[in-house]
Amino acid sequence: MITKCGVCATHENSENSISASAPIVPSNILVAANLGTLAITPDGKKGYMGDSLNDSVAVLDLTSNTIVNTIVFPAGSGPYGSTVLPNGTTAYVANVYNDTVTVIDVVTDEIITTVAFPSGSGPFLAAATPDCKTVNVANLYTNNVIPIDVATNTAGTPFTFAFGGGSSNAVVEHLRGVPPSPPIYLRGSQKSYRLPTQTDIVNTITWYAPFDEEPPVYYYRVYRDENLTDLIGLIGANEPLIFEDHFRRKNLIYTYYIVSVSLDGTFSTPASIMVFPKR
Repeated sequence: MITKCGVCATHENSENSISASAPIVPSNILVAANLGTLAITPDGKKGYMGDSLNDSVAVLDLTSNTIVNTIVFPAGSGPYGSTVLPNGTTAYVANVYNDTVTVIDVVTDEIITTVAFPSGSGPFLAAATPDCKTVNVANLYTNNVIPIDVATNTAGTPFTFAFGGGSSNAVVEHLRGVPPSPPIYLRGSQKSYRLPTQTDIVNTITWYAPFDEEPPVYYYRVYRDENLTDLIGLIGANEPLIFEDHFRRKNLIYTYYIVSVSLDGTFSTPASIMVFPKR
């Protein structure tokens, strides 16, 4: 059996590296500071955990809480973050020391191929998108993300990613393309201001950031229509969460739709608020 001595460690706080929808890690599985994130198969029966110190990946039977296999990597690999495709066929392990990502057959636990990254990247976290087409890998030393095309197992063009000291879970959720939560506690009001030549009727909307901020919200988009085609405002997450819509018409009810946007450009579902005419 495997004796527990802590919780799954990652670069920061790896107990958070497991999605909330993933099975709970059994309480008697050994983990230590050199062990990376735990990737669990969709059926919850099998797990993969990198051991950067010993250049290996432990294969866990989560039904019996035992290590059933150890996959040995080349010396100096530093396997750390791992992910399993949502279809359960393949695992990807990011090797932080030798700038590669190892692809593993989940059925046989054999290495299929190794994807090379630019020198000095330091791949350390990985997450598969829900459509199983892409594995996004966060790089520790270059502060960017490189997508892997699952169909060809080739590395794509890096894109900037600001980790900003967030938890490992926040990073993984970004990599998976998980949408952020919509804004909450929306309020709307209307005021009018007399100007020399006309009256400015102003609709003011305020809101709060969602409680669940993983992935964090990068900015908000404000629309006037349900189809989200009439974009009228962009508000940064660190700015005052207020928007004013000027020169509205009298005696009309306006409905606004606000969408949270994460750093990778993923949209939340819209939150709506109605603004009634001033009485």
